[in-house]
Amino acid sequence: DIEIAPDFFSLMAATAPILDSDPTLWAVSGFNDNGFRGLVGDPTRLVRSDFFPGLGWMMPRRVWDEIGRSWPGRFWDDWMRNFAVRRGRQTIRPEVPRTYHFGVKGGASGNVLGKQLDRISLNTADVTWDGRDLSFLGDRDKYRRSYYRRVLEARPTKIKDARTAVGTSDVRVEYRTFAEFQSAAKNLGIMEEDRSGTVRSSFENVVEVR
Repeated sequence: DIEIAPDFFSLMAATAPILDSDPTLWAVSGFNDNGFRGLVGDPTRLVRSDFFPGLGWMMPRRVWDEIGRSWPGRFWDDWMRNFAVRRGRQTIRPEVPRTYHFGVKGGASGNVLGKQLDRISLNTADVTWDGRDLSFLGDRDKYRRSYYRRVLEARPTKIKDARTAVGTSDVRVEYRTFAEFQSAAKNLGIMEEDRSGTVRSSFENVVEVR
């Protein structure tokens, strides 16, 4: 029940060595929970995320050896998002989704997000991943410094002005409570929920859209 982008397997092959060598990573996913039409645009952008997206992914053997015996029969995706299972490890994911879920029944979580998943923008570009320098994804501390540099350089703005302001520069909308995040998310048309205190598609609860 998953359609894949033309570069799905090449993306997985290119990121596998990073996943194998970095113990602070535990998966690579082809999905972005907020990869909705009109909110994503760069098919070459990959990021680290604290939220496990699922829907077309891989894990290294060391992780399976650790958690495989406890694998639940249902809702395994939310089980993997439990902090006690994830233990602070992160997932590499693309900005523009490489997978599209078209199933209408069943699934790991009973397809409870079916309406939202209909809005996902499946990548159509056949990106050549072989030979790209993706080493920035394999150093958590270096990645974090670079990521926050870009966040802090973004112009602070109010949520009501964000859609217009982002047309001329990077902007950031700050929130201090989960209720404030949900209000901003509703305004932007992105996922409002969290799992184990982590909002969907986020890096340290920073969510990026275009």
